[in-house]
Amino acid sequence: MDTDVFFFLECSTRWEEKTLPSIPPHRRALITRFCQDTPRSRPQLIRRPSRLKRDGRDDVFYIAVTKPGHEHVLEFDLRDTPLGSIHLERALAGEHPKARRVTEPLHFVCTHGKRDRCCALYGMEVFNAMIDESPETVWQTSHLGGHRFAATSLSLPHGYAYGRLSAADGRELVRAHRYGELGPLKKLRGRTCYSSKAQVVEIALRERHGETTPDALRFVGEEGDRVTFRVGVGVDQLPVESIVGPDRMKSCGKAPEPLVSLRAR
Repeated sequence: MDTDVFFFLECSTRWEEKTLPSIPPHRRALITRFCQDTPRSRPQLIRRPSRLKRDGRDDVFYIAVTKPGHEHVLEFDLRDTPLGSIHLERALAGEHPKARRVTEPLHFVCTHGKRDRCCALYGMEVFNAMIDESPETVWQTSHLGGHRFAATSLSLPHGYAYGRLSAADGRELVRAHRYGELGPLKKLRGRTCYSSKAQVVEIALRERHGETTPDALRFVGEEGDRVTFRVGVGVDQLPVESIVGPDRMKSCGKAPEPLVSLRAR
């Protein structure tokens, strides 16, 4: 995903295939500008069941920064702080006076059926399981990428993505993050602020060293096919290779095509 900053906008109206066209017109231009002014950023739509909505209005907006050492999530109430009044630079620095700094982990499950029906089919089951575990911290979200990994989710503040989740995996994930741990490593897809190669190596090194806390590994560098992380007081690295697998559908309804994946050696 290669994303450092997320903009999450509550939107209960119909979601089209693409995110930006689904945003109500009176907010679309501002979200577009935020993304244009913020490198490596991504807009996401979010929603929750009506029984959990605040006053029945779409008034929640999160700005999440996932860069290592600078992780934070700010929550804005759009009833009191319209999008146009948000000072973006201050928010990205985590210092905005109109925002609540979120201290609990947040989880976003892709249920974007208009983009890929598998995300709705599998995502809703996982979302329902996770929201039963933690009603205040779980949201449905628009496309996260990687349809073939449905059900997929994203956890903040560190920006760890998960895929092929079951309902049981979702419950385990919520409980783990609540206590400062990652969810099941076998379902971890990587940290979005890292390159694809670094994501693959981080997961492999976590499995090698048995490290399950978010800050246990720190990215050092990437050179050629080798990626290095700091693990504890030392460093470790692994090379990455590309593997061409059998033809598979990347998304529901699409023609199968050769699947190229990365593997740490």
